[in-house]
Amino acid sequence: MITLEQIRILQEKVLNALEVIRKLHDENDTLRTTLESSEEKIEELESRVNAFKEDQDEIEQGIINVLSKLDELEDTVQESDQESESTENVEIETGEEEEIKETTEETVILDEDDSAVDTDIDEIQEDQMSTEEEEEKAEKAEKTKEAEEDLADSEEKDDEELDIF
Repeated sequence: MITLEQIRILQEKVLNALEVIRKLHDENDTLRTTLESSEEKIEELESRVNAFKEDQDEIEQGIINVLSKLDELEDTVQESDQESESTENVEIETGEEEEIKETTEETVILDEDDSAVDTDIDEIQEDQMSTEEEEEKAEKAEKTKEAEEDLADSEEKDDEELDIF
């Protein structure tokens, strides 16, 4: 026969189980909200990473083009230097003076182009560092998402076990 004490103990266990279930549901809601927020952040970071990857191809092509132009300019300067060495013993005529001035101006332009290329390279390196940081953030967010999914699975198992009681 069931005693009053047994019914009270059962009632207490049921109330405790209901409180645990309520807390778990609240926690589950909080985790779902956090998960949604994290998923949005992951999507945003992934889109940024993809954009950086697309931009990286253009950046690389730009660097190749700039280096090619620098090579051409360097060849031009070397040719000019060779021409000036062969004409050292010859008297400089007015036309040759103008050519030397043009070569000097080209050299100045080359120096300016070199500093612009250095600036471009610095910017590219900064962009690549930013891309790497964004990828790391995306990886961390992915790990967070996986952990939250594991936690949600664990909670579902707990709910199932509580349903048995």
